[in-house]
Amino acid sequence: MIGRIWENNKMFIIGIAVAALFLVVAYQVAVAPQGRDAAKMEKKSTDGLRTLKKTFSPDSPEHPTQNTEQAYRAAASALVSDLDQLRKTVAFPVQAPFVLPAGESMPEAYLADVRSKTKREIEAAANARAIGISEKVRSAGEGSVEARQVPEALVQLAVMRRALLTAVDAGVASLEDVLFNAGERSAPVADQRLGAKLVSVTVKGSPGSLQEWLRNLGRRESFLLVASVQVRGPDANAEEPEATAKVVLGPLTLEKASPGEEKEGKE
Repeated sequence: MIGRIWENNKMFIIGIAVAALFLVVAYQVAVAPQGRDAAKMEKKSTDGLRTLKKTFSPDSPEHPTQNTEQAYRAAASALVSDLDQLRKTVAFPVQAPFVLPAGESMPEAYLADVRSKTKREIEAAANARAIGISEKVRSAGEGSVEARQVPEALVQLAVMRRALLTAVDAGVASLEDVLFNAGERSAPVADQRLGAKLVSVTVKGSPGSLQEWLRNLGRRESFLLVASVQVRGPDANAEEPEATAKVVLGPLTLEKASPGEEKEGKE
């Protein structure tokens, strides 16, 4: 009996076993190390803060000794290093050409060149998969930008590229709209401020392709904060009914809060 079941279903059973093994390996390689690193960083930061409080208190009437002051500075430096590491961990990985080169004398021209190349890359990827591109996507981000705003505009281009190429990989039917400067999200946390400047991206496709797109946006190395998601079902009167998904997202930033923001967060 068992032998007959094995003969009739061995490929299915082997497939399940391989898939389960793949999930275990993927978790151990991609997910588990992140959790362990986060736990280590949390413990290290907690220990550093405890040491900082023990070595020197600004409210103490006694002056610190040279040894306690050195210990205080060492603990404070360690906490700053931990914070820098945290910034790197949560940061959206913006790389060339989406980083303005040092000493660039014509930032506006550099932005226009990167914008053109990025849109050609997206269009080529979409055409290869027979995915439609609307004029709104082709003209996204056009217009004059002040030199001081070029770095931010380059980051938004990187976000657009990530979101649209992910949609193409998911097999959506069309890229409908992209809106830069779609708003901001921010909140004070202790003496830091979490924030994100947002881009709105809209695509159409089958429910399965939209689900795959949304899932891939949250995968490792995307590091994008999804502020909101709107999904509208297909139009029953359309010849080829397709669902529409609009995602508002942006790169998460962690910055020092101003004194006024610190007070606001404590109230």
